[in-house]
Amino acid sequence: MAFGMGNDIHDTLNAARQEKTSVELQLRGGQTFKGMVQTVNLEYATIGPLAGREYFDAQVRIADICAVCVQVRGKSCFKKSP
Repeated sequence: MAFGMGNDIHDTLNAARQEKTSVELQLRGGQTFKGMVQTVNLEYATIGPLAGREYFDAQVRIADICAVCVQVRGKSCFKKSP
């Protein structure tokens, strides 16, 4: 998975879903969620199962995400929102 200058958080989440890559979402309030992207639409993303809470999923409002961390070619990389 690679980031492009034209990609926004929605694009990054869709790419992670298609490639079945685990993500860590950092929200504006400081909370983090780590897991697989299950679904993405224009307003929400569903992440699950959550790391450390395997019986739980989370529905996150995309507007509240300030960074998406994904594994990229052996290195961890952050995609920050504008």
